[in-house]
Amino acid sequence: MLLVLNAKIKGYDQLQGILIENEFIKEIAKSEELEAKYKDVEVIDAKGNRVLPGLNDSHLHLVGYSRLKNNLRLENAKSISEVIELGKAYIKNNPSKKVIVGNLYNDNNLVEKRLLTKHDLDKISIDLPIICYRVCGHICTINSKAIEVLNLNLNTKVDGGALDVENGELTGVIRENALNLLNEITKNYSVKEYKEFILDGIKDANKLGLTSLQVNDLSGELDIHKKIYSAYKELAIENKLNARINHQITPEVPNELIEVYKFFDFENNYLKFGPLKLFIDGSLGANTAALYDNYLGDNQNGILCLTKSELTNFINAAKSIKKPVIIHAIGDRGIDLALDHLKTYSTERNAVVHVQITSKEILEKFKKTKVNAIVQPIFINTDMFMVYDKVAKSLAETSYAFKTLFDNTVTSFSSDAPVESLNPFLGIYHAVTRKDLSEEVTYNISEAVSVADAIHAYTVNGAYMSYEEKIKGKLEVGYLGDLIIIDKDIYNIENTKIKDINVLYTITGGRVVYEK
Repeated sequence: MLLVLNAKIKGYDQLQGILIENEFIKEIAKSEELEAKYKDVEVIDAKGNRVLPGLNDSHLHLVGYSRLKNNLRLENAKSISEVIELGKAYIKNNPSKKVIVGNLYNDNNLVEKRLLTKHDLDKISIDLPIICYRVCGHICTINSKAIEVLNLNLNTKVDGGALDVENGELTGVIRENALNLLNEITKNYSVKEYKEFILDGIKDANKLGLTSLQVNDLSGELDIHKKIYSAYKELAIENKLNARINHQITPEVPNELIEVYKFFDFENNYLKFGPLKLFIDGSLGANTAALYDNYLGDNQNGILCLTKSELTNFINAAKSIKKPVIIHAIGDRGIDLALDHLKTYSTERNAVVHVQITSKEILEKFKKTKVNAIVQPIFINTDMFMVYDKVAKSLAETSYAFKTLFDNTVTSFSSDAPVESLNPFLGIYHAVTRKDLSEEVTYNISEAVSVADAIHAYTVNGAYMSYEEKIKGKLEVGYLGDLIIIDKDIYNIENTKIKDINVLYTITGGRVVYEK
């Protein structure tokens, strides 16, 4: 048993006590009543601080998040020369690395304002394969050695992907589905290593107040699915999962979805297997999100990663095992295509993930189809500075429409980590203020949501996406004892201060999994 005393809970005029037993909230009453009633139990004094349900990130890549922590980090690079120097320093400090993987570089932040090429990376090393992923994760650049090791050439073709060519040679830039070609040299991890990645990621999540994570880790080849599943299963059996995991599953071909589900032979309150997750287009920053009109200043309108028939076949595979479908779609053309296919599958838990570039007609279509939305408010911090350079002003002003989506359908919030920070309070800040982190620029303030709605999107609506809204996401008797104690009253501070909130305690199922 765990007894939390002097908790400030929304809906109560006085401080309350919360008793958690066998993972669930058993009783909520005045602190003095519960303290007198229950002796010899573990006690935490919230000291009048605000207590919230544990937060739920509805879409992230947990293994990828942990894996890149030890990779070459490029998010702060301001020039290509700085990328090169960081790469050389990384090799010097990691002499045992056989493949160099860099993450999070952003061409918009480089003074050159262009993508890296193989010639840039060759200046780091011509002896080691080097792979540098753009921040969106939908495009990367590899050096000449990696091209050689992977045996790539001008005849290499991938449906729904591309290898850039300039002056009759590969530039090293690889887009969308073609990224799967890199698996041969980037994903050779053991079950033990995957367990370490998972625990490391969950530790960070707990520190930030996250008690539930809907992860897109099971992606790609069947052998990788099996290894990652084994890692999660072993941790669940060992009672080492300190966050509740719901998997979003991305097989390579439709018939593998059924094969994947065949080896899921263990589930409990900490490990569940959810929807089929598809990628219909790319990212806005890489100009691969599928638009109806061409990108401004460009003669192309993005990439569709799946054909209509492939979409239909994947959805039919999900129907056959009665699993919902969620589809990554960022551009208006991609979102429209996703909605048209999902409306043919009558389940209440289908969703479009990201939903960035939207017209008024698309937003109305969400209302009519009741397809749900999983969005990332934290994207505003980066995208507000490029969206007007990518699409027409009229379209930019109806995009990242979180309030309209929240009003029109079930909308939950997430980070898409490692693409952006895992911190949900940054997500709430951006959703509520529509400002960048410097607080200097505001984007489409009419689409700001209230603090209460933002928390709802991180709790109840997140639980809805995993069929758990009747047991998770609320501080009520009968709900799971997942809660957090924070150092500022999120309902009674300036909205700009939300980003500065710290978590004092994170409790999952009555277990303290983080204490500041």
